[in-house]
Amino acid sequence: TNPVWAKDFPDPHAIAWRGRFWAFATETAAVGRGFQALESRDLVRWEPRGMVFTPPWSGEHYWAPEVTE
Repeated sequence: TNPVWAKDFPDPHAIAWRGRFWAFATETAAVGRGFQALESRDLVRWEPRGMVFTPPWSGEHYWAPEVTE
Protein backbone atom coordinates (compact mmCIF):
# COMPACT_ATOMS: atom_id res chain seq x y z
CA THR A 1 0.00 0.00 0.00
CA ASN A 2 1.01 3.58 -0.45
CA PRO A 3 -0.59 6.15 1.80
CA VAL A 4 -0.50 9.50 0.06
CA TRP A 5 0.73 11.18 3.21
CA ALA A 6 1.08 9.41 6.55
CA LYS A 7 0.58 12.61 8.56
CA ASP A 8 -2.52 14.65 9.32
CA PHE A 9 -3.85 15.88 5.95
CA PRO A 10 -7.67 16.03 6.17
CA ASP A 11 -10.22 16.86 3.45
CA PRO A 12 -7.69 16.77 0.59
CA HIS A 13 -8.26 18.26 -2.86
CA ALA A 14 -5.78 17.37 -5.61
CA ILE A 15 -5.07 18.89 -9.02
CA ALA A 16 -2.57 18.44 -11.84
CA TRP A 17 -0.82 21.70 -12.70
CA ARG A 18 2.19 22.35 -14.93
CA GLY A 19 3.38 18.75 -14.93
CA ARG A 20 3.06 18.23 -11.18
CA PHE A 21 0.36 17.12 -8.79
CA TRP A 22 -0.69 19.31 -5.90
CA ALA A 23 -2.84 18.37 -2.92
CA PHE A 24 -4.35 20.91 -0.54
CA ALA A 25 -5.85 20.17 2.86
CA THR A 26 -7.60 21.53 5.90
CA GLU A 27 -5.60 23.16 8.67
CA THR A 28 -4.32 21.04 11.54
CA ALA A 29 -3.01 22.00 14.95
CA ALA A 30 0.37 20.46 14.10
CA VAL A 31 0.84 22.52 10.92
CA GLY A 32 -0.83 25.83 11.81
CA ARG A 33 -3.61 28.06 10.50
CA GLY A 34 -4.55 28.11 6.84
CA PHE A 35 -4.35 25.52 4.06
CA GLN A 36 -1.45 23.15 3.74
CA ALA A 37 -0.06 21.69 0.49
CA LEU A 38 1.84 18.69 -0.85
CA GLU A 39 3.57 18.42 -4.24
CA SER A 40 4.32 15.27 -6.29
CA ARG A 41 5.68 14.35 -9.71
CA ASP A 42 4.21 10.83 -9.68
CA LEU A 43 1.33 10.61 -7.13
CA VAL A 44 3.51 8.24 -5.07
CA ARG A 45 6.19 10.41 -3.47
CA TRP A 46 4.94 13.63 -1.88
CA GLU A 47 6.80 16.63 -0.51
CA PRO A 48 5.24 19.03 2.01
CA ARG A 49 5.09 22.65 0.86
CA GLY A 50 3.81 24.09 4.14
CA MET A 51 1.00 26.59 4.51
CA VAL A 52 0.09 28.05 1.14
CA PHE A 53 -2.89 30.26 1.95
CA THR A 54 -4.46 31.78 5.04
CA PRO A 55 -7.76 33.49 4.25
CA PRO A 56 -7.61 37.08 5.50
CA TRP A 57 -11.34 37.12 6.27
CA SER A 58 -11.18 34.48 9.02
CA GLY A 59 -9.00 33.76 12.03
CA GLU A 60 -9.90 30.09 12.41
CA HIS A 61 -11.80 27.08 11.10
CA TYR A 62 -10.29 26.57 7.66
CA TRP A 63 -11.49 23.37 6.05
CA ALA A 64 -12.08 21.48 2.80
CA PRO A 65 -10.16 23.68 0.33
CA GLU A 66 -10.70 23.46 -3.41
CA VAL A 67 -8.28 24.94 -5.90
CA THR A 68 -8.67 25.92 -9.52
CA GLU A 69 -6.32 27.41 -12.06
